[in-house]
Amino acid sequence: MNALYIGLENPVSISVPGAKEDEIECTFEGATARKIRPGLYIVMVNNSVREVIATAAVNGNIMGTAKFRIKNVPKPFPLFGNKGGGKISPREVNTQTIIWVGLGPEFLFDGMRYTVTKSTLVFNQKGKESKLFIVNR
Repeated sequence: MNALYIGLENPVSISVPGAKEDEIECTFEGATARKIRPGLYIVMVNNSVREVIATAAVNGNIMGTAKFRIKNVPKPFPLFGNKGGGKISPREVNTQTIIWVGLGPEFLFDGMRYTVTKSTLVFNQKGKESKLFIVNR
């Protein structure tokens, strides 16, 4: 699945069977791209486009095109242990030392790093008033 994320530097590898990487030139209609090295581009898109069409050429001859869907970066969601919410037992609460934040399994980038700058945790305990914790970094 070819997808590009709005606002991120999307790495895109381009190859053409039988062609050397340094012979390939690629354009990205609907996006801004910069060549990092032969065969590797960084592509940026904004939310005004619905798709990007990449066209690869060798020595001026078009060798093929590929369509890329445009996606928003998913909103981060908290993980308390292995749970994203709902009931969590007191035992599970007592064994956790950290709340993780994830982007979900549909997010296609491996190893993406980001910093959480603000988080809000609501703690509901049966028979007691809810507690709200806001953490700013």
